Amino acid sequence: MEQLETLVDQHGMENLIIDLRQNPGGYLQEATNILSQLFTEKGKVLVYTEGRSVRRSEYETTGRPFFRIGDVSVLIDEGSASASEIIAGAIQDWDRGYIIGRRSFGKGLVQEQYNLKDGSALRLTVARYYTPSDRLIQKGYGDDRLYDEDLAKRFESGELQSRDSIAVDDTTRYYTSEGRVVYGGGGITPDIFIPIDTLLLNDDYLRLRQYLPEYVYRYYQDQQEALRAYDDLNVYQRNFRLSDRDFRAFVDYAIDKGVAFADPSLARVDEAIRLLIKARLSRNLFGDEGFFAIWNEQDPVVQRAVKLMRQPVPLTSLRQE
Repeated sequence: MEQLETLVDQHGMENLIIDLRQNPGGYLQEATNILSQLFTEKGKVLVYTEGRSVRRSEYETTGRPFFRIGDVSVLIDEGSASASEIIAGAIQDWDRGYIIGRRSFGKGLVQEQYNLKDGSALRLTVARYYTPSDRLIQKGYGDDRLYDEDLAKRFESGELQSRDSIAVDDTTRYYTSEGRVVYGGGGITPDIFIPIDTLLLNDDYLRLRQYLPEYVYRYYQDQQEALRAYDDLNVYQRNFRLSDRDFRAFVDYAIDKGVAFADPSLARVDEAIRLLIKARLSRNLFGDEGFFAIWNEQDPVVQRAVKLMRQPVPLTSLRQE
């Protein structure tokens, strides 16, 4: 809410992107509080819980949003779980916005804790989460091994690279408020699929990246005088460029730490490392806002959401995809 206030009052925000990628969730009440800020109507079901021995319990909108928010998009991936999926599912089912990214994790169990006399505790699953269209969020877990290896299975099956490879556990057709077909029983499938960036699987990139925090901190300490010229985030964003000499200094630093890689001059790795250095340095100068201002410029999922929001009627554009 603090960030929304800043975005609205200082930046004139009209539309909102909620980034829930790699967000494993949190408290149910916080998720429904967030959702209530996105709906003007009172009494809309956002999620409900139900179990074999637990009666249905519904969570609804309050009808009291503090800000006027236009179009909404929610970014998810295979690391988005639990409360993140509650938000994404409600937005999708009510056609309040669009979901962009990759299929979410699929965690929708309600647990109760029972304290035992020896100081330990038992957490017992008593119910499951369902979206407004009656979709089950939880994926199947009959086979412990397959459940634990789910993310690796998604990669091997090609699901992270192609929407056509997404496995649907429940073929039952559910419908959004505007009649779009959606499926349940295995997380939330996005409206717009964005494949995983294969650079994230590149060995050279992964080896080099682990030494970026140390290098950027040293660079920040050594270059504070020069960095004073960037007293404004917009100025930094437009004008800062990491020199070839400084980039080479980072590569040498990583080599000194024992990193071996195949081709440090690989163009795509070079570009990605430079971007990450600039983003991390921006965090030192301007906090998290500085980091994401730089990082989001090259983030294909964020840029896809921005592009969609610039359509005259985004949801109409979505239905045509």
